[in-house]
Amino acid sequence: MFAKIDLSIDRSENNEINLAEFVEHSIASIVNQFLFGVKFDEKNAADFYEIKQMMDEHSGEVGGHSLFWMYILWPDLLRNVPWFRGKRLQLEERVANFHRYFEKRIFERQAKMENPINLEKPSSDYVEAYLKEKARRDALGENGHQFESTYQLGMMCFDLWITGQETVVSVLNWGIALLLNNGEPLAKMCEEIDQLISSETVTEGRRRRRMITVADKAHLPYTCAVTNEILRCANIAPQNFIRTVASDVRLANGFVLRRGTCILPQISVVLCDERVFPEPEKFNPDRFLDGNGKLRRYDQLIPFSIGKRQCMGESMARMELFLFIANIFSRYKVSAGSVPPSLKRIPSAVTHCAPFTCRIEKRMKF
Repeated sequence: MFAKIDLSIDRSENNEINLAEFVEHSIASIVNQFLFGVKFDEKNAADFYEIKQMMDEHSGEVGGHSLFWMYILWPDLLRNVPWFRGKRLQLEERVANFHRYFEKRIFERQAKMENPINLEKPSSDYVEAYLKEKARRDALGENGHQFESTYQLGMMCFDLWITGQETVVSVLNWGIALLLNNGEPLAKMCEEIDQLISSETVTEGRRRRRMITVADKAHLPYTCAVTNEILRCANIAPQNFIRTVASDVRLANGFVLRRGTCILPQISVVLCDERVFPEPEKFNPDRFLDGNGKLRRYDQLIPFSIGKRQCMGESMARMELFLFIANIFSRYKVSAGSVPPSLKRIPSAVTHCAPFTCRIEKRMKF
């Protein structure tokens, strides 16, 4: 990613670029390698742009109209009502297209596996691990096991792609936009990073700065606080997924939620609770530090939801957010472009910020 950004800077007349394009491609490559063991490069660029277009259209369709959420709430009631029926058919066709795309990728990955499959050899990606488990259970003569369906594997790839790519890209874009609109936290974060890796080495007459790693988190509490505040302010999933009450629940005000009632928890209510986060509308990473400058934990910081349906990719998403933010602002001096990033929220399957460009300068030769 950085090599491509450097090249774009060299070719730009005013060093103003759309950083989101590079972030999106890099995150997509990480997800694709996790699923299929293959990064996106020049050889398979067409695959990246194909899935990107499909995801963009799907995200805009699902979140682009408030009435669509009514169908999510009452699918059986509205499935054949005019307008809703058309949207349902469009959605079903999009899901079918996703399945065809991922089924093709699965068969390509399967063709590269050893024949016969070596069940003892460690798997290098998710699809390989799934297919090996399927082969193992087939060899044992198990019938109707949960790994039997390739369709299920395709839909799992679809779910993992949406949650692993679109959400992380959106959070990173929000993070950059928020920092460019809040100069003081940005300066404090960069100063902390500089103090940690100030001992650059000189090789062949050029100063070199090492990459920030996960091991550095313990020494970068303010940077960690910044990423926490980004997650809180970005709030890309203000509405949780629908839940069904498993048993009667009496709330503190005496109201009873009867068993079987559908509820739609509001994550935004918790993330913006001024009793926990004073002046919640302000971007203030210091709220996540205690009096000794140590990172403070808040149980109310739940951008990935809570409970059994909590996002299983939370740890990976947090790691990516920390590494991308820390290394981008370590390597480059980033400032607002000719038009500062807007913080207006754009509703979709996840909440996006408006596209923006930023001015980027290399902080040193690498």
